[in-house]
Amino acid sequence: MLTTITLLAVASEGNAFVAAPSSRDLLPVASPSNTTFFGAFSCPAGAIDEGEGCEGDINDPCFGSSGAPGFISDGQTICGNLFTTTDTTDPANPVDTRDLDWFLFSHAGGAIDLTFAAEADMFLTVIPYDAADPAFCDNFSQLVTYTYAPADGERAEQVFAAAGDYFLVPFGIDFDGYDCGAGDFAYYLGASSDPSAVCEVSSEAGDDVEVEPCGVDANGGCNGTLPFQFENISAGVTFSGTSYSGVVDPADPDGGEIRDTDWMLYDHPGGAIIYTSIADFPFQGLVVNNVDDCIDAGVIFATEVNAAGCISQTDVSGFIPAGTYAIWAGVALNDDGSQRLLECAGNYRITITSDTTVTDPCDGIVNDGCSVVPDFIYPANAADPLLTGGGVACAGGGITTENTFANPYSATDIMPGMELSLSCVSFALQNTGTSLPATVQVWLDSDGGAPTAPGVDLTELGSPAQYCSNAGTGIFQATFPEPVVIPADANFVVSLDFPPSTDGFAAIGTTDAPTVSETYILSASCGLTTFVSYDNIGFPDIDWGVELYFGGDVSLPCPTDLDDDGDTDFNDILIVLSNFGSDGSAGGDADEDGDVDFNDLITLLSAFGPCP
Repeated sequence: MLTTITLLAVASEGNAFVAAPSSRDLLPVASPSNTTFFGAFSCPAGAIDEGEGCEGDINDPCFGSSGAPGFISDGQTICGNLFTTTDTTDPANPVDTRDLDWFLFSHAGGAIDLTFAAEADMFLTVIPYDAADPAFCDNFSQLVTYTYAPADGERAEQVFAAAGDYFLVPFGIDFDGYDCGAGDFAYYLGASSDPSAVCEVSSEAGDDVEVEPCGVDANGGCNGTLPFQFENISAGVTFSGTSYSGVVDPADPDGGEIRDTDWMLYDHPGGAIIYTSIADFPFQGLVVNNVDDCIDAGVIFATEVNAAGCISQTDVSGFIPAGTYAIWAGVALNDDGSQRLLECAGNYRITITSDTTVTDPCDGIVNDGCSVVPDFIYPANAADPLLTGGGVACAGGGITTENTFANPYSATDIMPGMELSLSCVSFALQNTGTSLPATVQVWLDSDGGAPTAPGVDLTELGSPAQYCSNAGTGIFQATFPEPVVIPADANFVVSLDFPPSTDGFAAIGTTDAPTVSETYILSASCGLTTFVSYDNIGFPDIDWGVELYFGGDVSLPCPTDLDDDGDTDFNDILIVLSNFGSDGSAGGDADEDGDVDFNDLITLLSAFGPCP
């Protein structure tokens, strides 16, 4: 039986553990009965009945009570059923659970030929099985998932995969409408190995074909040497190319590694970027910003690895501002970060489009940094802190859900007997995906010690600071709209709140600054409805890097001071002119509207003189 599995994962290390699921994973085992087929649907001649009636649970090794899979032999067809049940033990909170049938298939290599049909909407997932992994059920990955509807008739698919064991798992898409009282909703599934089949992708008519032959680096972009070489990719036009990876000299395995990476410039109108790929090797795509000079180039979106050979895969980013970006294509690394061995020529085809209907979740949020010269900083640090690592967050499939992080403090430890005025917070965060709004909030803790939850022992102090996490990973600053007044000797909490991400891992970061507070996490998606310390979930050495800026004079933002010299003058006009017609990423966008144009000159002239 399947419910949603939620993971807490360390982004920097890839470690993970399963949080307590919020719904029931197990159903009682019912007595097996023959599958009932009705209507025009029939089981193919010679097919084998799965032997599991409605509410039966005899072939689910990961989430069922049987602890054992079913089996499907090479060339065999299995007939089974789909169903859902509802646990009404608590009438106010009924829990739906759907049937999963896990069939273990031993593949001889080449292609797995699949045929399947069903009376109801169905998923069919192919999952590589590692019998030596004791935690397989906690961290398995899906090679490919097919969607089926009864109107499709029989569907045939070919999955190219290495020799080994694979689970074939059919299950109903919907939780509603498949209950046992309505009868069995039948399906059949056939599987066979074709060792002679060869996965091979090649360019097709209408493709833009890369200029470099395999083994030559003529479009290595920021991975190449000056002058940086890029090709171009147009929206909706398929680009085909080749790739390779391995050691520089096969005769000298220790002589270094090499990997062909292809970089194509793409003019994005703003919104989401849709990256569709098909390849005859394990493929990964990236979207990279700041590629005009490659100095600050960084990955802002990464596709999932397309490990299923010769199967099209589509990955969709979150909101990405309008501008020119590099579309990166290449061989995916192994899970341990090492390079795969891929001789010339691995072939791929990619198509890039934009969805302009996706809007900016950070609209209206301006990251002005810390506009204050503080009276003092807590904890005191001899130098600017350095980012040292990532944090822990509730995530599913590597994509973070909603998370709130918190550090508790005592005003007595900072300045006993004195009311405090908190103007700004410097904090470490990481975001491997596209832009997300983040909220920094200060709370009065009524009872001290470990925080419980807002509305329980935490009451808001002042107004929150908003921050857009579009800068990736590092140490950032946020100024409160008005300084937050903290009563003398009060216990208080500083929190960072992230909404769910669509394409990345967003969490706190750690620094080398002195640790004066234990870090807590709250996320209902992982069953954490009150704050729980990192220590209590097995990560005692991770703490959120935060510096608190107390007192000081707040200076007004001065966006027209483009060179940060304290006034708006002729030098700022020169910056506008030198970037005229650009998107402003390199400077000159005085009115912060996403481009450098005549309006920026007018804005500068209206603010000419010293900054406020």
